Amino acid sequence: IEARLLTPVSTYNAKPGMEIAAAVATPVCADGMSVLPEGTELRGAVKRVGKVGLGLIHESAGLQLEFTRLQLPDGPEYTVSALLAGIDNVRERVDKKGKIHGIRATATLSNRFGERIAFAVLGHPAVMIPLFVAESALFHFPDPEIAFRRGTVLQLRVEFPEQFGEVTACPLPEVESSPEEWAD
Repeated sequence: IEARLLTPVSTYNAKPGMEIAAAVATPVCADGMSVLPEGTELRGAVKRVGKVGLGLIHESAGLQLEFTRLQLPDGPEYTVSALLAGIDNVRERVDKKGKIHGIRATATLSNRFGERIAFAVLGHPAVMIPLFVAESALFHFPDPEIAFRRGTVLQLRVEFPEQFGEVTACPLPEVESSPEEWAD
């Protein structure tokens, strides 16, 4: 299922045990009827945080989120098992165990170009200062830390409670419209 993060999470300020929540965005049905009303939330905690900091110990950031409860808007709460399968962005990747791996800032195009400039100017010290000024103005060192804002889309594999029965994504309602309505 897809869920939208309600709690901003980043490796800058997250600590293991910090409470997190995400709003379920995928309609879920069992026996043709919706089992998760609008406003259903997945709740859990941050399990692990790996900061880059100065980059002396870790080259990339890491984050693991664990969702363990399903909170319905009218009050009932169920225990679930949810594994993070993906995140709707291109910076980070999620492994098979649900751990989020950040980028290596040293593996970016801007860092590689900066290294080439540094090696090129070693033979010409008079050119070093203007080239480093141009490099710092044109190429910014990317932030290697992980930061997810409220609304970040998460893809999760959720094991729902047995009370729900066999669940599937609800089929989209079929809307019949005339060619004129499509043209409008």
